[in-house]
Amino acid sequence: MRWLVTSRVASLGAILCVLACGETATDNDGSGGAGGQDMATGGAGGHSAPLSLADQNFEPFSAWASPIDDYLQAGKTEVGSDDFMRAIQDLAVFEDRLYLSYGDANHNLGRVIPIGLRYFADPDEPVAVNEFDTDEEQIERYRHLGDELWAAGVDATEDAWLGNVYVREANGNWSKQRTVPGGVHVHDVAAFGGSHYAVGSGATETQWKAGDIYAHLWRTTDGGEKFEIVEQAHNGGNGDARWVGLLPVGPRLFLFGYTSNAEFKIDNLIGAKYDGSSLTMFPDDHPLRWVFTLATDTVSNGRGLVRGANIMNDPLVHGVWMIDEAGNVTPLSALADKTIVDVSHHPESDETLLLSYDGSDYQAGFTLKEWTVRVLVTKDFSQFTEKLSFVTSVAPASIAYFQGALFYGQGDGQVLKAAATN
Repeated sequence: MRWLVTSRVASLGAILCVLACGETATDNDGSGGAGGQDMATGGAGGHSAPLSLADQNFEPFSAWASPIDDYLQAGKTEVGSDDFMRAIQDLAVFEDRLYLSYGDANHNLGRVIPIGLRYFADPDEPVAVNEFDTDEEQIERYRHLGDELWAAGVDATEDAWLGNVYVREANGNWSKQRTVPGGVHVHDVAAFGGSHYAVGSGATETQWKAGDIYAHLWRTTDGGEKFEIVEQAHNGGNGDARWVGLLPVGPRLFLFGYTSNAEFKIDNLIGAKYDGSSLTMFPDDHPLRWVFTLATDTVSNGRGLVRGANIMNDPLVHGVWMIDEAGNVTPLSALADKTIVDVSHHPESDETLLLSYDGSDYQAGFTLKEWTVRVLVTKDFSQFTEKLSFVTSVAPASIAYFQGALFYGQGDGQVLKAAATN
């Protein structure tokens, strides 16, 4: 089914914008803003430390690895400055490996240097292994789906009106599935109702040349060998229409995205829910209707988190909303004075790591020169234990717990480590 989005929110154009290529704008140190990363977590790596993160103490973070220096140098040469996405955008544990993501689809840097799927195999060995070279400008996040690790191809370097997803099977190898029809941009993947889904933006060549671009929901029932278009939302004849986030919660698959005008300024939000057979756009009174969504996360007890900003608030501030299995949406007021940059659920102890910095002003987040960073742990999302805090001049980007230590990705492409002391 195709949806024609007619409701427009003029104030969005002055608040939120995307670059002419249609990607999200970056902040002042190349980290890509305050969110957009979702943590895929597998095992804890067979470490001997207590499984409870709240019971562990950690050393302060210290310099550990520089896993994307080749990309950073190539990007600086191409762009002529450090004004590109340089962050470790995601850290994800899978099969005793710590995977990382990076890249820049704004500057199309995957055409300058291959964007690799890289991992650390040993918490004491700061050398990343490049396991697979993608055909993408950027890999933003990983998703742990069943016993597989998936990554959406944000922007393929190949030009054939097809999008890519990347799948690593359990104890296997990566495979590229170039099977997403019309997938100019593929932003997220999820498992739901026995199938796998992807969202993004695109069109056929004829539609694209006519200015008709659609947000897409795709589905595969065979692990990515073939995708079909399930739902579309039209851009209204100019600009872009794009779903960028998925969140399966109970019997519903939530979709989050936007449309933009001819100047590529966002002018409407197009959140929706899908029940496996039909899609319903959020009505105006839905608690997430006006939330510009930066990231989604699956956490304990089948619940989901939405991170973003409610555009009806003035000033615009970051927020976090929880969705339970019944579909109820609750804002997490305990985090109201913070910006949550990354979230990682730790299944062994059913705890969740949150990477945050003090302050929640959305616009200020793009011009900050100093961040007061806090690493929090929670089980119930009403009480939070602070494990580490520090002030830094480099934007925080990602967090993971891996084999007895915390690993912290920065906006400058570095990875820091804080070993457990007990």
